[in-house]
Amino acid sequence: MSKITIKELIICSIILGLINLVFFQLTKANGWVSDDYSYVFGIKLFNLINNQTYFIKEAFLYQETRFVPLYWISLQIISDAYVNWHAFVIFLYFLSSIIVFCLAKKITSRSNIALLTSVLYTIHYSISIKSLSWNIFYGHILNSVLGFASVFIFLLFLEKKGKNIAYLLLYILFASLGCLIMESGLVYPLITFVLVVILKKEKIILNSILSLLPITIYILMVFLSTGKFLPLLTERLSSERSIYYSKIFNKEKDNNLYYYRSPYAPRDLKGISLRTFDNLLSSINFSSLEKSLKSYDKENYFKKIIKNNLVSFLSLFLLLLILFIFFVLKKINKIEDKIVLKQTCLLYLFVFFIYNFLLFRKDLNIALSFSSTLIISILIADFYKNKEKVVALLMLFLFIFPSFLYATTNFEYYGDFESRKIINKKITMYDKLASQGKLDKNIEGYDNYKYLFYYKNYDKYEKYLSKYKNMPLREFTEKFYANE
Repeated sequence: MSKITIKELIICSIILGLINLVFFQLTKANGWVSDDYSYVFGIKLFNLINNQTYFIKEAFLYQETRFVPLYWISLQIISDAYVNWHAFVIFLYFLSSIIVFCLAKKITSRSNIALLTSVLYTIHYSISIKSLSWNIFYGHILNSVLGFASVFIFLLFLEKKGKNIAYLLLYILFASLGCLIMESGLVYPLITFVLVVILKKEKIILNSILSLLPITIYILMVFLSTGKFLPLLTERLSSERSIYYSKIFNKEKDNNLYYYRSPYAPRDLKGISLRTFDNLLSSINFSSLEKSLKSYDKENYFKKIIKNNLVSFLSLFLLLLILFIFFVLKKINKIEDKIVLKQTCLLYLFVFFIYNFLLFRKDLNIALSFSSTLIISILIADFYKNKEKVVALLMLFLFIFPSFLYATTNFEYYGDFESRKIINKKITMYDKLASQGKLDKNIEGYDNYKYLFYYKNYDKYEKYLSKYKNMPLREFTEKFYANE
């Protein structure tokens, strides 16, 4: 495998740094939204009430189904100044893109493919935008740093003769930390495992076992803490979960499609089909077009057309995808990296299966971004080299254009929320009312506002809030939500 030079890292850092600076400039006015208030300001309020700076024990006891103690610990360091935290999250994303460059170079041994992969990964906002913009989703960005770094470290471990134990210990540390921050961290040891198998390294059985050690450690910690075996997976596969959320979403009339595309969709044929379609679209960065369309199509003219002809659009997309795959297979013998391409396709299919069927998500799939952009970069580089320049440039344009169009909207829509402009008006209003000491229970979004209000006005309401003192975090969260 080719070595990574300092010159390459400098060039890569400059390009990726500029892209992320532009993204920060376009999104720095964004602010708190939805659960940000209870997770960020609620945690800060909890610590104020209990006269403490931070907690550790509570992080291990808070949730039974989601055992992510480091997430709850790290929530406590979030700055109450949004722009500072947002800058930090984007910096983490920049680091992950640098590691993606190193990982792609390690796998392909080609600098041009590695650089293109890292650039496409950076602008792959169809997948990364929610984690980059919604503050409490930052754990998935942090996991991308720890996760991709752990995969890269394990590949270094496999390269070293005598197997340097320091690399193995560092791999276990990084990968295990990721598992304890967000459930998306579990994907990276699985990626490492797949790479061990498809790259056909020596001592496959031993190295496979070593690659899965972080997951084994995580499962053991969950069992010791909760007495349950992977309660998160059990909860996600539960039919009761779908029934519960179907009532909340009221999937009658116009909410039906929204419900089926949400994280709470049932795992029936329609739910799986739409999840597959969404993840395929996001893999090639086309989901950014939908978010851009939402900004420009205020009257929902095109949305109604697409919604009324959804089956036709699905069929057309699948037909074009099949034709493209057929074209690639026809040209594959001319591709210099056809072995690496096949290996990367296997990796993509594996990661796609995990997100699409096990986690059943479309909004935290950052690891999918790596495998999909690596495939696309290999095809673009080799098609261009083999005088299929029109195809190569068309592929590059089709991937980049959605992000460019999305950027012209200042990434106005990035999740199942209102536009950034409306959200920021609420933030300004909340800050003004909180600074004036006004607690209006009729205010829009009061369930969110109250966390900010009591945090900002804690000194005035300290005696009143003392009734929540010495409560476990879970009890405080439930009672504060119900009583205030």
